[in-house]
Amino acid sequence: RSLALVLCMLCMLRVDCTVYTIGGWTAGDESVFLKKWAPIFEQYLTTSVGALYNPPVTFRLVAADFQEQQSFARMISDGLLDFVYAPAGNIVCVSEQFRFIPIATQQTIIRKAAYGGVGSLIISALANPFFTNSTNFTDVTIGVGFIQSTATFQLPHKFLLSRGINIYKDASQIVFYRGNYARMLSDVLNGHVDIAFLPSGWIEANFPDTVPRLRFHDTSPQT
Repeated sequence: RSLALVLCMLCMLRVDCTVYTIGGWTAGDESVFLKKWAPIFEQYLTTSVGALYNPPVTFRLVAADFQEQQSFARMISDGLLDFVYAPAGNIVCVSEQFRFIPIATQQTIIRKAAYGGVGSLIISALANPFFTNSTNFTDVTIGVGFIQSTATFQLPHKFLLSRGINIYKDASQIVFYRGNYARMLSDVLNGHVDIAFLPSGWIEANFPDTVPRLRFHDTSPQT
């Protein structure tokens, strides 16, 4: 587990601006992300926060990821973003390089309690007979995210080391997806990779119809 998604503000925020842009990290399908988060980052913030200013300010949400033309680094450097909404692992990079400061951490209500962590799931396809448990990773093809991701790289890297797999040393077994979780999930279901690491809750929130076709593996430490 680690800290979840964080909203950060550029230290040198434009004080004379009436429209502020939030760059939201898109884990796969851009349209799904915007549909889910625009009501909060555009409508709610504009109504509840923007109206407090004179003149009133508005907020707009745009998708950002780690593709070359649409990366946080490029969009910040080009002056296109005032705020960044991204996982904590990514925030460390942009805050150091571009002087962003954290202002809010996303929390999820679970059984009436606020929870601000993120977990990592190991999934495989039920139709794939090759990998049925999380104890033997020999010759297993493994899908991971990008190095800044806590749930899809950092936690998996630590877990795999405990199972005798080094992401760098055993690179022939590793497929990097650079944040495209939708493609990672699709490749698991289609048999292109045997297992993949995805953030807990992401599948249920974005592709709930795939849950019956998946196997979720126990990641408890070996004793």
